Amino acid sequence: MTEKPSEIRCAADLASFIRSMHADLLASPEKWENRTLSTYLEALSAVVDSYEQGCINMGEPIPPVEVWQSMAGMLGAATIYE
Repeated sequence: MTEKPSEIRCAADLASFIRSMHADLLASPEKWENRTLSTYLEALSAVVDSYEQGCINMGEPIPPVEVWQSMAGMLGAATIYE
């Protein structure tokens, strides 16, 4: 992956980051702990569960509710997007 989350400033940057993740998975699946959608979603939910505490521990701001709502909307939309 060539981009870092800290470099994302807009939807196009996020889409590019996700495409880079996808390309990395296809090119080097052995580097991925969670290669299937099932295990990836399980890991993602665990990351989200601990994210706010991680922000507190790192002295970073907790994302506002709109961030969580937007993320949920995107994840849900991707299940039916053609």
